[in-house]
Amino acid sequence: MKKIVHSLNFRLSIITTVICMLVNHLYIFSNLTLNNDSVNFAMTGESFAHCIAFGRWFQWVTDFFSSHAVPPSVNGFLSIIFISISVYLILDMFQIDSPALIICLSAVFTSFPVLACDFLYWYNADTTWLSLLLCTSAVYLIHTNPRRYIAPSILLLTLSCAIYQVFWSFAAGLLFVVFLWDYLLEKKDSSTPPPQKIRDSSICWD
Repeated sequence: MKKIVHSLNFRLSIITTVICMLVNHLYIFSNLTLNNDSVNFAMTGESFAHCIAFGRWFQWVTDFFSSHAVPPSVNGFLSIIFISISVYLILDMFQIDSPALIICLSAVFTSFPVLACDFLYWYNADTTWLSLLLCTSAVYLIHTNPRRYIAPSILLLTLSCAIYQVFWSFAAGLLFVVFLWDYLLEKKDSSTPPPQKIRDSSICWD
């Protein structure tokens, strides 16, 4: 039953995220919008030394697979995949099983102003949200088993910061809130008195 519930939550989260992403950001996915960074890249390019200077050495690697050389629709499609998986991992860490909450939180996450503003820089949007997925996966692994997955988590977080450093603070905040949530749930469960056993009554005949 637990596997079925998680499967249903996964599908509901993914479907809601995809629909909300298309509703909120379809225009930017289907139109070429220019900004100062994209114009600068078109004129001068972006070398490995440039990425190193900004501390984004892994972004130079991920750019080979998409980003600058593809239309916004491809970057948008990849961004939807990365964000959808990230949203599900976050919901699963907080053990949210309510369909209404899954829909609401997925909608809020995909329509958040910071996310919408970042899509103005469409030419590297997919790598930005890949960074989100990497740092969320790192927190998810630490939450699952800190001793077993500490090394993979450090590697994922390093790669995430090597794409976009801002997600370091996101990962730290998410990890703190998740552990706080687990602590509160554990404290609530421990304060709840166990149910009294119903004694089997027997009729005594004198």
